[in-house]
Amino acid sequence: MPPGGARLRALALGAFLAHGTAHALLEVSGNYGYAKNLYGRHKQNERTSENYTGTVALPLISPMTAIELIYSESKSTALERSITELDDNVSITSTKRRVKTVVAGASIRQSLAPLGATLRPSVSLGYARLITSGRAVHTLDDERVTGEVLTRTQNWKKTEDDSFYANLAIQVRLTSRLSFRWSIQSVMPDFELDDAEDNVTYLAGASLRI
Repeated sequence: MPPGGARLRALALGAFLAHGTAHALLEVSGNYGYAKNLYGRHKQNERTSENYTGTVALPLISPMTAIELIYSESKSTALERSITELDDNVSITSTKRRVKTVVAGASIRQSLAPLGATLRPSVSLGYARLITSGRAVHTLDDERVTGEVLTRTQNWKKTEDDSFYANLAIQVRLTSRLSFRWSIQSVMPDFELDDAEDNVTYLAGASLRI
């Protein structure tokens, strides 16, 4: 369980008891995002990222206001093909950076239209724990060694930050319980709101009321 898991369980239990079981209705969402872009003067560098996000929402005061539990995991890879000389004999020909990010948190989701509406936008604001880890693998060219691929791995220290979580979503109702969901989410480490644009993820998926 990620740090803060006990806090999330307590929030979920409190919301469930406050609302009551007679008319409680969970909403479970699964979302996926993928991005790829080429950059550099000759488009020689490549960056890809994948994101999987799941949420569980339970109504609080009214059907349009819910407490939402969030878990998100993303992996990004950046391959940079450039030559950096380390000394007279050794140079770096490429660097591949892999970063894994985990987000676990809770928020208040406010729907801006009734549950039965065909188009239902919503806004979620809350707390998240942001856990980041990664490594860089450098490919080396050593003039003294031929016929071998040399690599050097640099592991990064894992970081954990208390963060502000924000999500803007639009759901299109397909059936009485199933909806298509498109959303934009941002996680701001240390509650630095100026970092909102630096951590934006675009997602698409489905939402099911059970």
